[in-house]
Amino acid sequence: MKRARLEAYELIHTRTGEKWAVGVLPWRSVIGGAWMKVFQSETTRLIKEHPELHGQSCRVLVYLEGIAGWNNELPSPKEVGEQLKMNRVAVYRAYAELVKAGFIFKERGGYFLNPMVGWKGTDSGHRAACERLLGVPEGVKRLELGEG
Repeated sequence: MKRARLEAYELIHTRTGEKWAVGVLPWRSVIGGAWMKVFQSETTRLIKEHPELHGQSCRVLVYLEGIAGWNNELPSPKEVGEQLKMNRVAVYRAYAELVKAGFIFKERGGYFLNPMVGWKGTDSGHRAACERLLGVPEGVKRLELGEG
């Protein structure tokens, strides 16, 4: 079995000049090509800006990053509480703290992982999610940092 290679990129917001480091892992599935992106610098920035996040909120966040569905769709707090065997009130509180801190968004009756924290989906879906959730109008482009 051939192993996929993690590719390094830098995203630059052309309007603000803000930069994010990203690792892209290409893979093939039964529904065609797709991407999984991990934005370590954005997660680090958000954690530093929100020292109030600790314990259960961080546990829920790490779990959500691992189970995010296609286009970053997340399960309900009730489902996560059952899966993690956590008190439902504590999970709802963690979701509220994660929304307030910008790690997840509540939209269309569901929850979604911030597309700048991580992404599971296509490139075009990532651009659309950034525009819809973050107001980044076609201002993000990829630059390859190099091989190796």
